[in-house]
Amino acid sequence: EPEPGNAEVPSGDTNMVDEKKPTLSLEQGQAYKSALETHVLHNHPYRKSGYKIKDLADELGIPSYQLSAFINQAYGKNFNELVNDYRVDYMSNLLKNSPEYYQYTLEALAREAGFNSRNSFFSAVKKKTGKTPSEFFSTKSQLV
Repeated sequence: EPEPGNAEVPSGDTNMVDEKKPTLSLEQGQAYKSALETHVLHNHPYRKSGYKIKDLADELGIPSYQLSAFINQAYGKNFNELVNDYRVDYMSNLLKNSPEYYQYTLEALAREAGFNSRNSFFSAVKKKTGKTPSEFFSTKSQLV
């Protein structure tokens, strides 16, 4: 008999691993996507430095594990990648719509968008655009 705390997976039960993986109906998935995108569009929560999946889950009223699985499935990326993509897009739109922001350093703009380190900012821009931040944000013409 197994000792308490050392529970063994019953043999023949191969579905144990998938139990926590939520299966959402098409309607529920669409509702999550709509709620997430509306919330992000209106509230820009990604601009908070240190923003975590638990924060978004609480704001949307969706359990974290379910939201995480949904983001992975619906967007093909993890929460941090999704948030960083929103941050890069925010910076692009800021510069496109308000050219006066070109007087600020990229680091200042990155902080404004919610990045809390130069490395995460650099990596996010490179991953999303294939370019370094200075290459991507260098000319106003690229953003117009």
